[in-house]
Amino acid sequence: MRLGALLLAGFFGLSSTFVLNPDPCSSWSRSRALLSRPTILMGKGEMYQTRDRITSVKNIGQICGAMKASAAVKVRRAQNAAVINRPFNAGIQSLIKGLLQILRNLEEPVDSEKVPLLNVRPPKTVTVIVVGGDKGLCGSYNRDAINAGRKRISALLRRGLNVKVYAVGKRVYNSLKRSPETTNNMVGYADCTTSPTAEQAGKILSEIIEDYKNGGTDRAEIVYNGIVTLDTFRPKYRTLIPLSPQGIEAAGDEIFSLVSSGGDKIGMEKKSFGAAEAADIEGLNLLQKPITVLNDLLPVFAEGQVLRCLQEGVAAELAARVRSMGTAADNSKELAKALTRSFQKMRQALITQDVAETAAGKEAVMNQIKQQEEANNDAGGRLEKAAELFNALSFDYELPPFEIVQRESEAEQTQLDLPGAKNLAAQREAVAAEAQKVRAKNRETIKKLALQSAQ
Repeated sequence: MRLGALLLAGFFGLSSTFVLNPDPCSSWSRSRALLSRPTILMGKGEMYQTRDRITSVKNIGQICGAMKASAAVKVRRAQNAAVINRPFNAGIQSLIKGLLQILRNLEEPVDSEKVPLLNVRPPKTVTVIVVGGDKGLCGSYNRDAINAGRKRISALLRRGLNVKVYAVGKRVYNSLKRSPETTNNMVGYADCTTSPTAEQAGKILSEIIEDYKNGGTDRAEIVYNGIVTLDTFRPKYRTLIPLSPQGIEAAGDEIFSLVSSGGDKIGMEKKSFGAAEAADIEGLNLLQKPITVLNDLLPVFAEGQVLRCLQEGVAAELAARVRSMGTAADNSKELAKALTRSFQKMRQALITQDVAETAAGKEAVMNQIKQQEEANNDAGGRLEKAAELFNALSFDYELPPFEIVQRESEAEQTQLDLPGAKNLAAQREAVAAEAQKVRAKNRETIKKLALQSAQ
């Protein structure tokens, strides 16, 4: 049974190998076979894993540093866009203030119904625009924007008002769509790119203005994260519709600039601008009535406010990304240093262990060699003693000496191969003569031994 199971497992293994790689002679198979694979010795796996982690952490640090630099460039781009758009928004604000002054100088009061965006009515339905980001890796920016939007929506619901939600940004949309309070109240969605445009702001505002004119909503608010410093941003709330003449006339502006304070340190600088002065248009010959011109300018002003909020939100998101990616890059450097120290400790421990094992192995081998040498010396000594005893005994029994016997045995084994070994009798006579000499020498040796023992 066991043999059958092994054969069956081997068959399935071969079949799976053939299915996965039907051509074992293909270039892919040859490249896989010739590919050098690192051999991980026992005890070194953790060290290799640490080395791989060091490489991964350094790569992540480089990526975070690149994302930090990219976000810093985009922050400057967003700030430049805000600076470029500011004169246009200030000019629109100045014209609106001039038109409002002309309307105040008229004897008849202005009917608010003729200017829908200035018509303030009791709110029953409020549209909340929540501005967030499309991507993550920007700290708590998206979470704070979502929490601020939920907080405002909950406050309006507690007051018994109907709420419509317009999400700007994928993260905001995905989060509010799953919330039970806002699931059925989503009325619109728009992507929040890193470079908002007037077309994007106009598309968002046009839908809300159309709903406002049709009576579907009574007020529109926008919730976004306003940048305070590079390290902090704060949720801001602004009412877009209806517009109030007092708010238009007193609306100031703040622009945050990204500045570098030496090295890799980046900071924020705030510049405040007061409200624009009213334009002197009383002497102008208007082709249309002031109310008509005002109705045309108010959507443009509101669109500029939406674009300004989007730009500030994007600047806050990018500033948060600069901060978070900078922190991640710094943490990766510290982690790489800690892992490098750990790797060096493990490497030094393995080197010390290898040196100790090598020294112990060398000592063991030397002891074994000494033991073998001592054993060989003992054997040689015993052989020499046995030869002396054999020679001593051969003196009494007329036996050939030990060396002669050994030579005779070797000669008999090799006589067929020796070309000069033709006369065995001559060889035996030579051996006998040498034996006589050895016997005489042995006699002298025995006499000396006897004299020494007698003394």
